[in-house]
Amino acid sequence: MTSQLFENWLNKVNIKMKSEERSILLFVDNCTAHPDVVRSNVKLVFLPPNTTSKLQPCDAGIIQTVKTHYRKQLLRHVLFHIDKASCVSELAKKVNVLDAIVWLRSAWDRVHPSTIRKCFAKCGFVEPDAVDEGGATDLPESEQENMSLEIELESLVNAAGTTWTEYANCDQDLTTTRM
Repeated sequence: MTSQLFENWLNKVNIKMKSEERSILLFVDNCTAHPDVVRSNVKLVFLPPNTTSKLQPCDAGIIQTVKTHYRKQLLRHVLFHIDKASCVSELAKKVNVLDAIVWLRSAWDRVHPSTIRKCFAKCGFVEPDAVDEGGATDLPESEQENMSLEIELESLVNAAGTTWTEYANCDQDLTTTRM
């Protein structure tokens, strides 16, 4: 089923690339859901087995950045509703699937292009020196505006007896696929 979803998505991408008279190279891991198929305008290149954590930019920091932004929004939500709930389970019910989708979209939108460039550089796709050109290391205005709130959130997490890094990485070792 998952491989069929991947093929359907790949077909749509191929049609789009064909209509735009473009060709792309797509790096994918060796997941069984990624069948080795040939398309006219999309070429698949498979990463060597057991190298995903070293060669995949998403695993080099992009996913972690999205999770961090998402968890900040979740924590804001919890703190906003904490006085209105009598217990933890009631507080948990205040989060719904739509909230999670909106927060995930917002978290992705907050990932700065320089973060993505740095993760690609870390995996060897671009020269590291090319990443910092054009002031890419400067914080965007939207992140500067959120700095005071982030400092406040971090102090709340610290008051709970943990660090922001531990909170953001709480599921780092969680198994998400069957081996």
